[in-house]
Amino acid sequence: MHMVNVLRESKGSQPCLMALVGFEDWSLPALLTGAAGAICGLPNIAPELFNGLVRTFEGGDLAKATELHRRILPLVAIFTLGSPGLSSMKLAMKKLGFPLSPTMRSPALPTPPNYEEAIETTLKAAGLLPVQGEA
Repeated sequence: MHMVNVLRESKGSQPCLMALVGFEDWSLPALLTGAAGAICGLPNIAPELFNGLVRTFEGGDLAKATELHRRILPLVAIFTLGSPGLSSMKLAMKKLGFPLSPTMRSPALPTPPNYEEAIETTLKAAGLLPVQGEA
């Protein structure tokens, strides 16, 4: 991973360097290697998961940080359900109650209707929407 190499090469000579990872699925591994955090798109969907991950890691609760990271991992699939992935991210945010329109400007295409169920399933897998039968 490039992040590991950057941190290994620079942390000794640049202790104030604050590296941020740009891939959601690398959030916890990057923190473990010395990154300061992440700058990604999915925290727009689930800010509590990402904030919780960083806070619990900083607090030394690696088990809880790992649990939150495992909830984040399914969300990465949202980027594969639209072209660009931003359209699916906006639709996911709408399903979670964020007051926005999932409309995209040209040339970006809206998320195809047949992906809507996949987005809901992904949000349920991350614990962001209730699963059928749960209150």
